[in-house]
Amino acid sequence: MSPCPSPIPPSRKKRGGISATLPERTSRSRLRQEVLVLTEEVKAQKELVKLLQQALAEAQQEKLASSHFLAMSEEEEEDGAEPAHRHCERQVAELSALVEAERGQREALERALAQRDAQVMELQEHARMMMEKNQAKQEVVLRLSQQLAACMDDPHRTVPNSMGDATFSQLQEEIHNLKSSNGGGKLEEYRAACSHTLAPPSPQDDIEAYKIQNKFLNSEIYQLTRLWRKSSEQEKSLMMKCAYLESRNCQTQGRYLGVLRNLQDSKQLDAGQQEVVKSLIQDSVDRDAKDVLKLDPIREYDEYGFKIVPDFEVEDVKLLAKIQALEVRTHNLLRRDQGEGVEGGVSARWARYLSGRPPGGELRLPS
Repeated sequence: MSPCPSPIPPSRKKRGGISATLPERTSRSRLRQEVLVLTEEVKAQKELVKLLQQALAEAQQEKLASSHFLAMSEEEEEDGAEPAHRHCERQVAELSALVEAERGQREALERALAQRDAQVMELQEHARMMMEKNQAKQEVVLRLSQQLAACMDDPHRTVPNSMGDATFSQLQEEIHNLKSSNGGGKLEEYRAACSHTLAPPSPQDDIEAYKIQNKFLNSEIYQLTRLWRKSSEQEKSLMMKCAYLESRNCQTQGRYLGVLRNLQDSKQLDAGQQEVVKSLIQDSVDRDAKDVLKLDPIREYDEYGFKIVPDFEVEDVKLLAKIQALEVRTHNLLRRDQGEGVEGGVSARWARYLSGRPPGGELRLPS
């Protein structure tokens, strides 16, 4: 508020009455205007305060609603996530137990495998020792058998070996000791082996020898057949490659001759150049005539000396198989008829059967 004006002295009222009223009016009007402006500002501030209070109330309501919604959503998430979490925990526990069981089983298998390897090594070592011991016993038994055979031929003769002057009785005593130490079986085996080697070869031995020889020859034939097939395939591939290269060479040569022919027919060349082109064409033709590849597709034997079997069709192979089957059957029938020479052939058997059949009886084929 502006300070109030001081009272005017009475001596001056009369002199300045008209001049004093003008500033007073102006100040009053200015004050009124200021009051109006301040009143408007106060009203605006009050409206602003009301708006702010309303906004604050709305914000508080929204905050309460959002907090309530968040609380409800968190409760729902906790209620829904707890069973899933428990299920995951159960699965993890089950998987952990399964892994532990598998680990224990693997460790047990590893221990069993280690024990099995140790047992196998022990058995191998024991088998090796037994084989060495058996071989030593076999050598001793063979030597004693030879000495025994020599003493039986000449009982009064001593055997000159590492045993010194061992007589026939000493040899028998050693053989008896060897029999008591599980060597009798080996002694009998070696005696049988010695007698078998001294005996003449039997037909069974010849059959076994022929079987072994047949196996060896079959393996050799198989290897040679593989080599022959491989060489035949290589020959076919080389023939195809050679034909392809020959065709390519002919194409290139034809193009070359065509170019030379065009050069020869062109009028831009002089006589000397045309002669050169003509000589090139003649040389190329002569060289082609000399380099013609002569192939012999019909051969009876391959490079290994085997006869080349022609490629038959499936129908031809089936026909050949039928013919061979008929030939085998005919051969068997002929052999049977020859074996039954006393009784006669098939016709004689039928004649005897028909002559001996009662009239009206059932016809039963002879076996």
